[in-house]
Amino acid sequence: MGVKNLTNMETKHPKISVFAFIEDGHNRTLLVEDSDIEFIDNIPALERSIGKEYGWKPAGGKVKENESLLATLLREVHEETGFIVQPLNLIWIRDFIREKNGRERIQFFFRARRISGELNIPNKEIKSYYWFTRSDLLSLNKEMMKKEHYFIALQEYLQGKTLPFNPKDWE
Repeated sequence: MGVKNLTNMETKHPKISVFAFIEDGHNRTLLVEDSDIEFIDNIPALERSIGKEYGWKPAGGKVKENESLLATLLREVHEETGFIVQPLNLIWIRDFIREKNGRERIQFFFRARRISGELNIPNKEIKSYYWFTRSDLLSLNKEMMKKEHYFIALQEYLQGKTLPFNPKDWE
């Protein structure tokens, strides 16, 4: 058995993303649909059960080089919604290897409160949005979410689960 030559191995850093379940202060939570989907006219938000190419997700996206998680969260939420938010809790962390390319992915899901800003949807990243009441969120199933892990994160959010989080430590 030979020893691998570690000096010639390419180091692949994980792709890291952050997402926020945004609350509006009126007991509603914002979920969005990506603009890479075909918009479904005349189908109420709670009746959309189309599968993996469609569906709801929290606002968010990928961390850029030399960008902190919180800076990414604030930037992505603002780009996708037009809102300035305050992160309140870390809900769930998902760490997995993507089957398609074998690359590690780490996703952080937060609960956040809308502080200011005007909703600017639709835009180049987000096709549609819906302010869900708690009852609405409880009625969503896996097929209504863009991907299964968004559904799992939603369940963690609805159960009020939190992980240790101090925003000052994450800057």
